Amino acid sequence: RHFCLSRGLGDVYKRQVVLRWYKYDQSTDTDEWILAPIKWAERTAGTAEDYNPSFVGQPINNLMFFRNRLVFLSGQSVVTSRAGDYTNLFPATALTVSPSDPVDVEANANYTANLHAGIQINNALVVFGEYHQFLLTTDSDIFSPNTAKLSQIAAYHFDINSEPFMIGTNVGFMGATDKESRLYEMTNIFREGQTDVAERSKLVYKTFTKDYSIVESSRESGLVIMGKKGSDTIWLYKYFKENSQTDVQQAWFKWTTPDPIAFQFMSKETHYAVVYNNDGLRILKQEKKSGVYLDEGQKYELKVELPTFYVKKQEQQAFRADTTGSLTLHRMHVNTGVSNYYTVTMTRPGKDDYVVRYDQSMQDGYLADANPISYDREETIPIYERNVNVNIKITSDFDGPFTLYSLRWEGDYNNRYYKRI
Repeated sequence: RHFCLSRGLGDVYKRQVVLRWYKYDQSTDTDEWILAPIKWAERTAGTAEDYNPSFVGQPINNLMFFRNRLVFLSGQSVVTSRAGDYTNLFPATALTVSPSDPVDVEANANYTANLHAGIQINNALVVFGEYHQFLLTTDSDIFSPNTAKLSQIAAYHFDINSEPFMIGTNVGFMGATDKESRLYEMTNIFREGQTDVAERSKLVYKTFTKDYSIVESSRESGLVIMGKKGSDTIWLYKYFKENSQTDVQQAWFKWTTPDPIAFQFMSKETHYAVVYNNDGLRILKQEKKSGVYLDEGQKYELKVELPTFYVKKQEQQAFRADTTGSLTLHRMHVNTGVSNYYTVTMTRPGKDDYVVRYDQSMQDGYLADANPISYDREETIPIYERNVNVNIKITSDFDGPFTLYSLRWEGDYNNRYYKRI
């Protein structure tokens, strides 16, 4: 049985916490979902005043697993079950403390630190409060009531309606302000000292509105997908890491769905969006090869607006763009993956738009009844315009999937002989 836990569904003291789990019967090759109250173990030692879990009488904010224990977050407390016995929240005896006894620790800070979420890393559990982050760990090989400790590692505003997630081997979480959402990445998480937290959404903070709390992460694809209930805009953060401290590439982009989303999730590297439609719900499934959504044969447009190209020079460990130099773009080379055809539109002030369609699939270049697509190709697109006088947009509709891997450009450049100090 694989437990799938629901948040804040009851009070353990009244034995009304509800667990939902998946049950598979090998003999009949059938499966089913079961939703039912759990029969919790009775207290057999000590008094209710001294040995009841500290969350009795308080809402349970979240449930999770850690070190073979069921973990409850409630108020400022982290409470676990007995080791290996998920439905037993009491010690075996009041005379001694056993390593398998429940753990009950409280988060302490300068002001209230209610705990709402957590995520496991290596041999520790990162616990998130609304304004603080803590690390539940042990200095010993055994996690027990005598060795467990909960220490503060950061103090950032956490969106309590979201869940933390993994960005590669680091921890990501959503922050919140009165005006916008924020994506943070937490690195160097150790038992001692403060962690490093970097804001990854700085580039889009002006348009990244608040309440983007429905988050899905795929470490295999290097992708974080952020949705907002009631909005038709989905933000995506694409990353490629060399290691936990070095990012080779980062990119932000967004998708628009035909209806406002209610929920989103990923399954086997395929993204699904549950959207509101005519007082009901429907599911949009992302097609893996093209990246578009399939639903009732409707067409969708994919659009990429390229930024302004500048010459960049490396200065120590950073790159600086020369925005005062003179650059005339001659051409750019586009490297594509799974693609059919796409349209390139160049807008130039005082001139007509330059629009050209590039066909990726060639006749007799694919098998009968197969998708007319190519998997790896480079196309050269002429520009012959100053970099600040041209806006380039690449579009592709539902019938013509387009996958952009990379591009490079060529042109004439000089620094106008400026002297800089």
